[in-house]
Amino acid sequence: MGLSNTSGGITYLNMKQGKFARKNANGDIELYDAVSGIITAARFENDEYQGSKFRKVLLTIEDGEQKYLLQVRTDSGYYRGLTNAIANADIKQEVKLIASSKTGENGKPQTTIFVNQNGKALKWKWSKDNLGELPELEKVKVKGQVVYDNSKQLEFFENYWLSLFTAPASAEVEEELAF
Repeated sequence: MGLSNTSGGITYLNMKQGKFARKNANGDIELYDAVSGIITAARFENDEYQGSKFRKVLLTIEDGEQKYLLQVRTDSGYYRGLTNAIANADIKQEVKLIASSKTGENGKPQTTIFVNQNGKALKWKWSKDNLGELPELEKVKVKGQVVYDNSKQLEFFENYWLSLFTAPASAEVEEELAF
């Protein structure tokens, strides 16, 4: 797909209203349904917006000469959907990320990022019925209410992303280091 109207360098993207959002030079926001390319890096940062602190992943996506830096809050449906689907992708091949937001039965927005590769939508690797190595949500009582703490899942997802871009040492390098 590749977005247009850039002056080169990196195009910064955020999530807004179920779309990929790009702020242009005059401050207007342009919304896009999808972005495609090869994800070449992932890093994590703490951030703050209007007094609310949060953690975000910053993904570098390359499409030919164009580079995008996609920022996604880690405690979001966008991140969970993206991570679950990327776990079934070949990270060295191009992917198409499709943002989505719809109103759930409870009236709250349900957000996700769908991942397509080689023309096919990728299924989630981990689910409620098939957690695999994903830690379970923990029930915690806060002010008399039972809530679910997803801290261990978010830590697992972050470590998963980082492992995708950390090359293990080859056997030759390990042998050289042993001497």
